[in-house]
Amino acid sequence: MEFNLNRTIDVKLNVRPVTLALYHNYVFEGPCRFESGEKLKKEHDLKVNAKRHQNFVESVHDVLPEEEVNILEPILFQYDESFLVTDSDLETVGKNSHLVDLYLFSGGVTDLLLEFPRKYKKPMIVLNRCINTMSTASLKARGYEIHPCQTLADAAEMMRILRVRKALSQTRVLAFNRMMLPPAKNGPVFAVLWTHLKVADFEDGAVRAAV
Repeated sequence: MEFNLNRTIDVKLNVRPVTLALYHNYVFEGPCRFESGEKLKKEHDLKVNAKRHQNFVESVHDVLPEEEVNILEPILFQYDESFLVTDSDLETVGKNSHLVDLYLFSGGVTDLLLEFPRKYKKPMIVLNRCINTMSTASLKARGYEIHPCQTLADAAEMMRILRVRKALSQTRVLAFNRMMLPPAKNGPVFAVLWTHLKVADFEDGAVRAAV
């Protein structure tokens, strides 16, 4: 049997930042943009999306404590005005999902937020604006773990709770029980019995209570 000798206090939460960004293939105004000229073109949207993604990633590194969170390679997911989500899109965002403890989403409205947890069943935080509750309410009602947070500071607080859950789920308790055996020729003999325990039920209840 192998034992993890890493200290529980050193456990980090692996977080994947994902920016959701809309671009338009066609030149038109409304219902959510009122511009003119070059600002109505796809190239402008892509440029704005790249800058928005860069700002988001920088904010993530500034706000999330590096001693508690391991920030994985961020993803910029862009979709057009058809709002269609394909299996390939899900696979792009979900690549190496086995390494991820939490997905941190920021951006616009897309069905990817609805389809992603159904496919990967990973904890998610959806940031800012009214869309976070609009996208998360139905998922929470169906039992998926998804947390709406207004700001990155709110998200950081939630991550502390989730980090505790991860640490407790990896915690093992080595309990020693001393048991006296019948006396040997030269005196008493003690045998040490050990029990390998896993903290599981407690951590789940504790996190549920905290949330």
